[in-house]
Amino acid sequence: MSFLNLKKLLISGQLIQSLSNLSLANRISCLYIAMFTAFLISVSFFRADGSLGYDGDTLILASQFIKLVNPEIFGSFDLGTNPKPLIMLISGVSYLCFDNLILLNLTFFISFLYMINRIGTRFGDHLFVSIGMLLLASNPFILTPLFGADGSLLYLIFVTLATDSLIFENKFGKFLSLMFLAWLARPGVETVLFGAVILFFITRNQKRALITLICALFCILLSTNVWRLSYQSYTEFQTAVFGGVHGSLADTFSAPFFSRLNFTLTSFFNGIYDYYRMPTNLLVLALATFSLFNLRPNTAKMLFLIGSSLGTAILATFISGVNLVTTHKLPELAFVALIAILGSRIIQAIESFFSSRTLRFFCAVSIVFSILGISFYGYLSQGKYEIAIDGSGVGNLGWKSLESSRTLVLDHFPTGTQLTICADNDSITFATLDFGLSAKRIDVANSPVVTLHDSYDLYILRNQSIDTKFSSWTHLKDKDIDYYLRKQSFKTKVTPIAQ
Repeated sequence: MSFLNLKKLLISGQLIQSLSNLSLANRISCLYIAMFTAFLISVSFFRADGSLGYDGDTLILASQFIKLVNPEIFGSFDLGTNPKPLIMLISGVSYLCFDNLILLNLTFFISFLYMINRIGTRFGDHLFVSIGMLLLASNPFILTPLFGADGSLLYLIFVTLATDSLIFENKFGKFLSLMFLAWLARPGVETVLFGAVILFFITRNQKRALITLICALFCILLSTNVWRLSYQSYTEFQTAVFGGVHGSLADTFSAPFFSRLNFTLTSFFNGIYDYYRMPTNLLVLALATFSLFNLRPNTAKMLFLIGSSLGTAILATFISGVNLVTTHKLPELAFVALIAILGSRIIQAIESFFSSRTLRFFCAVSIVFSILGISFYGYLSQGKYEIAIDGSGVGNLGWKSLESSRTLVLDHFPTGTQLTICADNDSITFATLDFGLSAKRIDVANSPVVTLHDSYDLYILRNQSIDTKFSSWTHLKDKDIDYYLRKQSFKTKVTPIAQ
């Protein structure tokens, strides 16, 4: 642009107006993110009252990290979940440092906000960011794994960012790196990688197709062996993770082919029905379906790759005979609908029908409704999560954090004592979290009435009673947790017997 044209542009005020519009867009986008972040932080404080909580598997993963840190208790009993290395690392370190999972919360919140802002600005400006937030803020199937720190959502965030890097930036190395991060958050990115292989063959990029295929096969090798991070044998892993799971085939892995196929299809369509029977999700589906006729090729490729991730749950259900296509594991549907709507030309065409003032008003309304929608969801979801941040049992689980009484118990043992611990099912997860570094053995007590054995230094029980006839045991009570400690290990002053 010549100096003369620039001067004319300045005189006409177009440059000033353009800068003003850009500044406004950035202000509104930053304001939205700031408000949304403030709300998420406030929600984390509400958890202290036990109103919201974590996905149960997230706490188990944190306890699995403790078992990795302390080899003495590696392979000890847990309530069973497929190891997810990234969630294990962040949640375990966070619990060791802060006695909570705040680092995991921050990872989820920051990644979620970054992804929404990335997608919104990819397809437009602040208006798109607001619409994206509004669509997701009205969807409990997204907010539940967000607040509950479920690895399935972090996995999907990384998959979305990876596909964005590949399709819109053509950065193949970044795509593979983000896909590996997605695998670390939740193993099972192979179907997305196979989808990418198909796209590369269509575009006749055989080199990338071959590299991606090798990466997919490598991920399959990792996924089939990731259980080794927490379990000593595959039978132990299979029993802990799949044994007694509700909504599974009676004979799981040994079920006949057609029984598996029927079970998989039934589980999948029941999950789809549960998801779309919500009016808001059905409305978004209708808009997304209409948007499919106006998609750009790059957007269609991105939808194909993200949609491919549904194949992971379908294949896992077919292979294991366990219903892994559950409603809270279907955030892919929300992401596909979101990208279909934002990536179509429909919303862009809307801008030509409304004034900038109207669009700004719509953006502000989107912000308000997003915040209100999340607030209303938080109110409705009280007591429906599995675990609260303080460990108090809500929902169907009766787990209770032992952190508050850890010092009380450990003060009874000499410094450096490695404890042998027996805990019931309700206490085993937090027994590992809160006493795991001081333990050389942790067992689970499955009997409703446990008999004391001298092989254990400490029993941690809830809603159970034990035989306390022997004087070698002391009983401590901390709210609804009962501790039975072996007296021989206490730091008590021994009085010599007079000769």
